[in-house]
Amino acid sequence: MTNKRPDTEEEPILECDVCMKEIPRSVGESLEGPDYVHHFCGAECYEQWKKKNSRPPKP
Repeated sequence: MTNKRPDTEEEPILECDVCMKEIPRSVGESLEGPDYVHHFCGAECYEQWKKKNSRPPKP
């Protein structure tokens, strides 16, 4: 009997939009924007991004 290893493809690597840390797609968190998707390594970076990119409401 021969043990066959399943073909494994490398998981795509993303960069956190805040700290630029490389993260596997499976553990990254994302937010879909109107033009593209933002990726974050965790809630802390997401909160930093949200504070930096929040706009005051229009009157």
